[in-house]
Amino acid sequence: AGNGKGQAITKDKINHYFTFSGNDLKMTLASAKQRLDDYSKVEMQSDIPEKGRLHWANVWNTVGKGAWVRLNGSSGDFDIRQTSFSFLFQQGDGTDFSTEKVSDNDSEIYMGGDLGYYSDVWLDGRYIDIYETWDIGAVFDDHPTSSVIFSNMSIPVISVDIEMNFNLESYKWEYTYKNVRVTEKNREAFFDYNYNTKKWEMQRDCFNADPDDHTLTIGGSGNWGIDPSVFHSIVDNLSLSISDVKEFVKQGLVDKSVYDRLTLTNDEMKALKPDKNTCLVPKEGYIYDRSAAPGTPYKYLYGDVNLDGTVDLSDYSDLAKYISEWADYEYIGHYGLADLDQNGVIDLNDLSLLGKCLSEWDGYQETYIV
Repeated sequence: AGNGKGQAITKDKINHYFTFSGNDLKMTLASAKQRLDDYSKVEMQSDIPEKGRLHWANVWNTVGKGAWVRLNGSSGDFDIRQTSFSFLFQQGDGTDFSTEKVSDNDSEIYMGGDLGYYSDVWLDGRYIDIYETWDIGAVFDDHPTSSVIFSNMSIPVISVDIEMNFNLESYKWEYTYKNVRVTEKNREAFFDYNYNTKKWEMQRDCFNADPDDHTLTIGGSGNWGIDPSVFHSIVDNLSLSISDVKEFVKQGLVDKSVYDRLTLTNDEMKALKPDKNTCLVPKEGYIYDRSAAPGTPYKYLYGDVNLDGTVDLSDYSDLAKYISEWADYEYIGHYGLADLDQNGVIDLNDLSLLGKCLSEWDGYQETYIV
């Protein structure tokens, strides 16, 4: 019965037949409503095969705290010119994935949820555009107010002692920060541009210490019947702001150099070279472009100019065509893997090095290994 897609209506599911003539079943509006109500309560199991099916939770598990992913390959042979890269990371507990169906073959667009992604951000020397993909060759001056992320940067991390006292006149709790401590740690540093101050300010989650590094004491007349867990949550959720750090400097609790490192001028940001890897392909990540099983790790080598995962004669041939300015080989200059001597220029010297590597000349066998 019917020709819809998905779950078919088979004979074993049909209890009664009703026709407008010669019908021996008496049906009223009430009985029809009851039957529809009964059918609406039936739980149907999906008959769409799940084996090998890719779910967003699989991607969430694969990328972990953060990884580059290779996307948008053609459905047939891998075509590097159709390849793009995005950076995905875990947020939340991996249960919330909002999607929108885009075709009849179960394709989906991810709209948001526990799988995080960056947009309009400089990340480790590469610009990720508003479409969440790496914009090859972008320079910092083209996007001078976009957020900047350094995944491993030595930064000052602040911990404090907090004293809470209850003010009987205002009937409010008052906070006093004491014994401000600054330690140096390597961690992710995320800078947002402040249009008022014309500076980049480090996001508070970067320079705040872990909750266990803060202490809390309660002053005044007892705890006024408040559950101690409330005070514990105050420490757990403590988040100092840039303005707090500025106030610490005024009070002499921290040196001004700490505040200066958390706020960068245009010249200071440029000195950190936020676009230094703009033409260098992310060398490690995961494949989601249909050229391999979803989630397959990749690791690129210098000399792998066609990005197929191996360095062989096809790379030598393609590099020679690029240097000779053949049409359709311009992409080789976009990914940084053809510059074997890493002098910033792709030329005959790189082709010579690749030839010696492939011929296993003494001293050249490992030239192209990252």
